[in-house]
Amino acid sequence: MPQLSKAFHDIIGERIIQQKMKGFDAVHDDEHADGELARAAAAYAFSGAKMPLFQAMALWPHAWVEWWNPKSPREDLVRAGALIVAEIERLDRAAERAEAATPLTEEARLLRIQAIMATTPRGEDDLARVYALACGHHETWRPT
Repeated sequence: MPQLSKAFHDIIGERIIQQKMKGFDAVHDDEHADGELARAAAAYAFSGAKMPLFQAMALWPHAWVEWWNPKSPREDLVRAGALIVAEIERLDRAAERAEAATPLTEEARLLRIQAIMATTPRGEDDLARVYALACGHHETWRPT
C-alpha cells in the first residue's frame, strides 16, 4: 500500500480532533442526516478555494453559525476533507442500519449462503456460522 501523504494524515488528525476533542462522534454525527456535514464540508472547501465569503457562508448550515471559523486555505481544505469523511461514515452507518432492518428474501438468503460457502474454509461450526452470517447475525454468532 502506498504511504499516505501529509495531507491525508492532516485530514485524519482533524477527524480525530472533531471526535475526541470537540465531541463530534458517531452519535452526534448521526443526528445530522439532512446534509449538514456535507454542506459544512462544501463551505470550507469554498473558503479553501478562496471563493467570496458570502458564497461559502451560503452553504454553511444556518444552525451552526457559531462553528464557522475559516482559517488558511489549506486548513479549511483539511477541515472540509474531515467533514466529508464524517458524512461518508454517517451514510455508511445509516446504510448498515437500513440493511439490518430489512429482512432478506429467501432467495437473497440462499445467495448469501452460497457466496459465504464458496469463500470460506470448512470447519465443524461452518453450517452454524454460515447460517448466522446469511441471516445477518454476524455480530452475535460465536463458535461453540
